[in-house]
Amino acid sequence: MSSPPLPDLDALSADGLKRLVVQLLARVAALEEENRRLREENARLKKLPKRPRRGDEREWRHTRDYWAEKDEFPAIDLDDPAFVYG
Repeated sequence: MSSPPLPDLDALSADGLKRLVVQLLARVAALEEENRRLREENARLKKLPKRPRRGDEREWRHTRDYWAEKDEFPAIDLDDPAFVYG
């Protein structure tokens, strides 16, 4: 969010300065509200249970071993009960 450039403060009249101050105060209030909302969202996310990084078994490790996986993956039985979700 970029703000419009500030006018030349020396060239503004007293009335113009008052309007500028009101605009800036409104912008500050909006930013404070956004900051409060983001802090609440961050606090909510921190309360979520931690997800595991990876399982302990070999199947959960990313080995990047193409030559082994190219033969193993086609042999996986996708009808196995382990693949039933819901």
